[in-house]
Amino acid sequence: MNTTTLVTVVIPSYNHRPYIEQAILSVLNQTYANIELIVIDDGSTDNSADLIRALSVKHRFRFIEKGHEGLTKTLNIALGMARGEYFVPLSSDDMMLLDRIEKQVQFMQKYPALAVSAGNMIRIEPDGRPRRIQKFYPERVLTFDDIFENRVKGPPAPTLMYVTDELRGIGGYREDILLEDFYTILAIAAKGKKIGVMHDILAFYRSHPSNTYKNYSYMADNILKTYALFADRPNYDKAISRYLNGMIKRVSRSDKRLAIELLKKVPLRFYNRKTVSGIFRIIFG
Repeated sequence: MNTTTLVTVVIPSYNHRPYIEQAILSVLNQTYANIELIVIDDGSTDNSADLIRALSVKHRFRFIEKGHEGLTKTLNIALGMARGEYFVPLSSDDMMLLDRIEKQVQFMQKYPALAVSAGNMIRIEPDGRPRRIQKFYPERVLTFDDIFENRVKGPPAPTLMYVTDELRGIGGYREDILLEDFYTILAIAAKGKKIGVMHDILAFYRSHPSNTYKNYSYMADNILKTYALFADRPNYDKAISRYLNGMIKRVSRSDKRLAIELLKKVPLRFYNRKTVSGIFRIIFG
């Protein structure tokens, strides 16, 4: 493995004071040494910046403070600054396993045709305890259609490593799409690039009440916006209906209003078992 390859890790921080130090230390303690760490505080109101500033003085990483502009704007600022061949975003409430970068760089160098890599993750509670039930998936290489149609389990966002030039080649993060990872992966794969997912566990994903994935309406809105950007694809209707049917079943008990709104978007020819199950739950609870 070529250990001279520089990897840029960026941590966009916003109101995660209880977790940010663990996130930073998980990068600083990596077994791979050639890392450029950039931490950007996006106008936190919980005194996160004071803690990060002290850590930056002690450990000498790059720290930037700015007003609140949102995640995608923050990531684009970091992308503009990045000097690494690879670009790794890390949420300020998550952590890396300590050999993550080493394993991922080795994987990317072994398969140089890959534009993005990822791996498995462990879900943890707010206090860091692993959840009792975990799901891990085998190694795989994904194409645009695999991800667009959800044929195969996609790459987990907390484990993504991009070839920096590939991410820049799609114009970086779209600032009108707030679930940034789904768009970037699709946009890169749409250029014919491959996404490699390792079987190795690379990250800890922290579950807590403010996780984006728990806001179903927010998720659905941004995922549908992302799909709409690829509406010229011949498999668009099939892909979006598969997503909608899965989401309808998922929210049909907890958010009937949203489930009904999504159901209206599914053509009758794409109804399936999940659609019927969702309708049953909407009616009978």
